[in-house]
Amino acid sequence: MSKEEDDNYLDALFSALSDRKRRGVLDHLSKNGASVSELAEAYNMTLAGMMKHLKVLEKAELVYLEKTGRVRSCSFNPEGLQGAEFFINKYKDFWNDKFDKLEDILKKN
Repeated sequence: MSKEEDDNYLDALFSALSDRKRRGVLDHLSKNGASVSELAEAYNMTLAGMMKHLKVLEKAELVYLEKTGRVRSCSFNPEGLQGAEFFINKYKDFWNDKFDKLEDILKKN
């Protein structure tokens, strides 16, 4: 993946996660799959409104949408969170390294 593709993916991922309702939908789907209708009802939204949220989540690779007949089913894709985990861990490693160096300095004094 190129740097630009990686940046676009992270933008889509963190944008999707920035919305409270979308995080709620992810939580809901992580426990059990659901249809768009079930999600819309659970969140007191129109089908069109829920589909907008689901398209954002799908673009970020956080959900799978599958149409069978007239029913559109949704499921959580936990692998979609790996990009966020990698990004966060990169900075976690940076800070752990800094704290380890600080600890070494303090031990010498």
